[in-house]
Amino acid sequence: MFKTLPSVIKAVSKLFRPLGAAKAFASENGNQNPANKLGGAQNPANQFGNASLERFKAAANSGDSEAMFRLGRAFEKGFGTDVNALEAFKWYQEAAAKDHREAQKAAATIQMTKEFKEATVIESDKLDFQEDLAAIKNLPPALRCEDSHIPLFLEYSNRLYPVKGEPGIELVDSETFLQDLENLNPKRMFQLAVLFQNTRLAPPPLQVISRWIFRAAYFGYIPAATSAGHICSHGENRHPDDLSKATFYFLMAAKAKEPVALRKMWTLRKVIGSRFSFDDLFKSLIGAAEAGEPEAEVILYQYLMENQEARKLYPCDPAKFLNSAAKKGYPRAVKLRKKTRRL
Repeated sequence: MFKTLPSVIKAVSKLFRPLGAAKAFASENGNQNPANKLGGAQNPANQFGNASLERFKAAANSGDSEAMFRLGRAFEKGFGTDVNALEAFKWYQEAAAKDHREAQKAAATIQMTKEFKEATVIESDKLDFQEDLAAIKNLPPALRCEDSHIPLFLEYSNRLYPVKGEPGIELVDSETFLQDLENLNPKRMFQLAVLFQNTRLAPPPLQVISRWIFRAAYFGYIPAATSAGHICSHGENRHPDDLSKATFYFLMAAKAKEPVALRKMWTLRKVIGSRFSFDDLFKSLIGAAEAGEPEAEVILYQYLMENQEARKLYPCDPAKFLNSAAKKGYPRAVKLRKKTRRL
């Protein structure tokens, strides 16, 4: 959803101003048809400057359907301006409403492009971001934020393994907090989601909490990436299951060696196995277990006990992982260790 989110904060395009008729463009370029230069054999980007673009806009605003169509083409291809699929579609629609057949075909075609779909998502995200930001009201003077490197929505709720460099609680005045959100600070976005999730602030709808997590993940905050992956893989916060999207977020976090994400790489191996070797996936499980992630410790213990080939690849005493997870109080490990001792 947030693949193109940096564009969310760009200013809305300036309103068009009538600067003349299409003939002004035509006379400047020695051609009575203001559109011909756009479709000519020469490089249109070199032919179509800012002044010409403004005159073309003026012709389109005055009702010239051909100018509307060619202006749409300019925005679609980036002739004399930045590529803007939504503006292109807008002008194609204007021309199509005047029975311009080429524009009718172009409007239908551009709707199927990746650029148009992404631009549509950007506009939706932009509205969501502003609405979600405006909905944050009645904050206390200072916010007690967990500068947490532990993701939300884990299979277990308590902190069961240490995280290096975790500073603990951070006190932030609300004005600074809101300014950081406006500046797209991903850590603040995730802290806001934590405050909402733990009801330290009046929580909004669950979908809004998820949006803040997805934004934080897109901008590179690793705990948010793992949390976003968990939301997508488990259908949390009324978000539909989406393993493809979950894998994207877990991969992002796994590259940063986040233990839960490393373990998820192993558990999702049937989904992503074609993209990674068994050795790489097995190493990710080992990395998670060696980092002290209790679920990974239990999974690795069981896998090593059941698979002799795996023990050749990673020779060690599997019991150390089970004991480590049990010492953390991880219920599954505690039960499994009791069972093994009885045997």
